[in-house]
Amino acid sequence: MPELVRNITARLREFVRDRRCAKRYSVRLSCQVEFAKAGPSSLKAQSANLKSQMAPSGSQMVEGHTRDVSSDGVALILPAIRIGDHYLAGENHPLLVRLQLPEQTIEMYALAVRYDSVAGEDQCARYIIGARITQLGQEDRAHYVEYLAQLAQQ
Repeated sequence: MPELVRNITARLREFVRDRRCAKRYSVRLSCQVEFAKAGPSSLKAQSANLKSQMAPSGSQMVEGHTRDVSSDGVALILPAIRIGDHYLAGENHPLLVRLQLPEQTIEMYALAVRYDSVAGEDQCARYIIGARITQLGQEDRAHYVEYLAQLAQQ
């Protein structure tokens, strides 16, 4: 039943005003997604050294790419919706997202706000996850904002 409601909502969004506020840029960037080590309460703390709070790189992750990016969110295309027994789009599961920008890789915390299945070019099952960016380190934020500004000029 929740799947039906989600599908109906997605279809209605096509006909009703889009609620997204930030400008989205269609761009394909490689990404890696894993569960963040820190819990939701630590997401509120603004840390200058975000990378020290992240999960170790040896943990399980899923590799994919972006469909679009904005100042407050990303749309990720991934081959799986779960890591182990946990859903990436699970309620209040903070994610660590590594985005490969043209010049460097940045890391951010994000929370999945929606997901859907999509057909891939190779007919393999793929999932799109819409994620809201909750935290970026200062350096990574500066690089990300600069990259978005470059996209806006194109």
